[in-house]
Amino acid sequence: AYIERELRKLGEALARPVRLHVVGGAAMAYRRQKAGTKDIDVVVDSEVEGDELVAGLRRTGFTDPAHLGKPYRRLGARRVLENPDEFMWDIFVHEILGFEFSERMRGRAEPWMTGGPLAVFAAAPEDIFAFKALTDRDRDRDDMNTLFADGLDLAIIRGEVLAQAERPTGKRFAAFFFQGLEDFVGKFGVVYPGLDEFEALHVREQIAEILVTRLAKGTVDLARVAEDLGVGRDLVNAAAQRLVRQG
Repeated sequence: AYIERELRKLGEALARPVRLHVVGGAAMAYRRQKAGTKDIDVVVDSEVEGDELVAGLRRTGFTDPAHLGKPYRRLGARRVLENPDEFMWDIFVHEILGFEFSERMRGRAEPWMTGGPLAVFAAAPEDIFAFKALTDRDRDRDDMNTLFADGLDLAIIRGEVLAQAERPTGKRFAAFFFQGLEDFVGKFGVVYPGLDEFEALHVREQIAEILVTRLAKGTVDLARVAEDLGVGRDLVNAAAQRLVRQG
């Protein structure tokens, strides 16, 4: 109820249309998967919408927070704003930590509410799970467990992860996603099918960075790299193929 009141106030304060995709705990609260949240994580499609969103929030009493903790800084939100109730908005434009809010995600998002120029959509549970794996926040591991226990289409998550990992910035995403997923599995002792595939993806990106460093010094023998690193030749080949696709 609190979140929806804030959204209605925002809709009344906007001068131009803004389409919001809510990607965190606020979307879980909307679906009654958690009682509340201390912040709302949203993605907009453009800088213009981001600027209008910030202007609208300022008109409703939001200001720059006095201090941001490390987890917030690491996420790299374009803007973070806070109201006197210490409720925070984390605003991202098009992507979070190299994780693009893709057309596939837009298609899975559920219409939440509209008010004036504001249209709000709740990201699909599968996409919220993936975004939460990118953070360092322990409470996000708890949210991942709630989402997982409620039932997720793991094929959707796998398809999105594989597609995102092929983007030029996907190496950062692959690392953060696997680390978050591994933390979640370790904390709750769950069995996550396909975890090994995500680990191999993470390792591929690490090897690709090593190859780039060595290529800067001259020709590289892939078999020798595999031997030096103690990994399979297939992983080294996959890393090399990734670099070829990147040009």
